[in-house]
Amino acid sequence: MKSKQFSAILSVILLVGLIYIGEPSEISERFTRTELKYILLVVLLYFINVFTKNLRWCVILNDLSLFKKTLPLYFIGLSVNSITPGRVGGEPFKAYLLNRNVDCRFGKSIASVFTERVMDVVILIAFSIVGIFFVVEDIEDDSLLSILLQLLLMILLLVFILYTISHPTLLETITRKFITLSKKMSSHRYIHFFEKKLVSIIFSFKESLKEFTKMKKNAVFGFFLSCAIWVNEALRLYLILIAMGIDVNLGSVIVASSVAAIVGGLLPGGAGNAAIITTILSTSGIGKADATAAGLIMVLTSIWIAIPIGIVSSFLCRIDFSLDQLIEKEKASENEDEG
Repeated sequence: MKSKQFSAILSVILLVGLIYIGEPSEISERFTRTELKYILLVVLLYFINVFTKNLRWCVILNDLSLFKKTLPLYFIGLSVNSITPGRVGGEPFKAYLLNRNVDCRFGKSIASVFTERVMDVVILIAFSIVGIFFVVEDIEDDSLLSILLQLLLMILLLVFILYTISHPTLLETITRKFITLSKKMSSHRYIHFFEKKLVSIIFSFKESLKEFTKMKKNAVFGFFLSCAIWVNEALRLYLILIAMGIDVNLGSVIVASSVAAIVGGLLPGGAGNAAIITTILSTSGIGKADATAAGLIMVLTSIWIAIPIGIVSSFLCRIDFSLDQLIEKEKASENEDEG
């Protein structure tokens, strides 16, 4: 069974399990008593968040005039992220669409989405740590240890990423080893083209990151927007709980929304996010049915909205090139540069 199929099945099982544990009749009752006006505000805040993320992307690209062109691309990226395990599909696809639709160097495109993720992880880890200090007494020891271990893994990953960025030689070495391994495993007719292109992308990637670090105002503004994005996300969950008539520690909301954003994407369809939000809220003293309903509403008003909008947005973008056409286009571009 393919990993994507396995992840999809596991996501369905997890969602069904969450509903079963929280008892379907009680969860249904929580849904019916939820105040609609708050949910409409939660949806509005979600769209504001997407617009803010797209604005941040343009700030990183150092071109605010791209906002209208990149917005549908962002929705497509969110949609692909929502249905791929680990949310690893949407980011490179978004970079590819930017390269095709806005004529942006692919290395710069990759660097821009990579910079977004680094900003997010830094802010989310900081928020999670701050939130834990507010709820450390309310969370059971076993659950607290699990949350701290997850945060530690993400911190180690972040350190590795930052170390790799600050040591370009290491990044290039990893890339060349990957190319060597690919050559041994594949005899694809375009393998040499991809080797040359990947090295070129890595060089462009490094140059784009250096360029962004020199743009101090853009970097500061980008981090400010990142803070606003994740404050918005925590506010959305807080409003959902208010709509359900639940009184909750604000620290629990911050931890739940932040940890869900960091590791919840390991499973597609929002199953991981819903599970983490449910678990953290439950360990903070909220009933299983309430916690499960809150987690499901959080996913319904974000991840599940992104999927149909992304599909509609895909019709607005040119994403139907075959591999042969794409490579011919790249070769033509290289010949023009050499000429």
